[in-house]
Amino acid sequence: MIAIFPEIVTTAAAGDVERLAILVRKYFGADETRAPRIDVAKVVESAGLNVRRLSIDAHGALLAKDERGSFQIAIVLHPHLAAAPSQFMMAQLLGRYLLEVQPLIARGECQVSGFQEKECALTRYAQGRTAGRSGPAQRGGEAAADAFAAALLLPRAMIERAYEKLQDEAKVASFFGVNQALVRRRLDDLKIAVKAPVNFLDAEHQAGIQPPEPPSSDLESSGTKIVAPEPTMPRAYAASTYGSTEKMTRQKDTRQEATPTVSKAADRPATGMERLREIARKLDKGVG
Repeated sequence: MIAIFPEIVTTAAAGDVERLAILVRKYFGADETRAPRIDVAKVVESAGLNVRRLSIDAHGALLAKDERGSFQIAIVLHPHLAAAPSQFMMAQLLGRYLLEVQPLIARGECQVSGFQEKECALTRYAQGRTAGRSGPAQRGGEAAADAFAAALLLPRAMIERAYEKLQDEAKVASFFGVNQALVRRRLDDLKIAVKAPVNFLDAEHQAGIQPPEPPSSDLESSGTKIVAPEPTMPRAYAASTYGSTEKMTRQKDTRQEATPTVSKAADRPATGMERLREIARKLDKGVG
């Protein structure tokens, strides 16, 4: 049996999908009202809708029929639809029901109604192809239903708080158990700016790269001495001057060998006594 609450009907009529998502969690979420990871299938069934898996020519479909005052509402999903797209598709089709079918039931105007989703609603929303097209002027349609699904899985206050604490899209996605692309689009829709690195070092830090320690400014205290490199002669110049240098060296050595060694005493003028002794030695040699 479907459950209709006046507050939900009024909010859906106003096109306020953010508040509508909060009310759905409140009325149909049971213990998962404030849980980050909500089981959409349980919420849908609590609202009175059946969930089935059938091989249909679409990703998902919503079927509504009035059988003599007894309404049968069912959400049909393709068997091959993965977990994350299935969660979003169920939430999206629940939004189509609340925004478009339930008002007809409340007014007693619903006979047979239904919608088909030929493409993946999660991919469409994550790529931003319905962003900015929902609002009071367009309460129904896939745009409003996509926005409702995102709000149901990622309530505004909860994702703002989670991102403030975690500062990382992947961690937020893991916290809520949803696709990271969904988190990125939801943050963008809510105008929650993703904090970019301030500079290169900050970017390295966010990426988990530790920058090297800065060198010590006190070189003397660390025992490090700065030594200027010795000047070196270019190899081309050394090769070109080798021959002339060797010739000059040999000439210098020859001159040094030819020059007799003179004692310091010879350079000094002889005194009278020394001259007498020299004469005496010569006389002795002559006599002998």
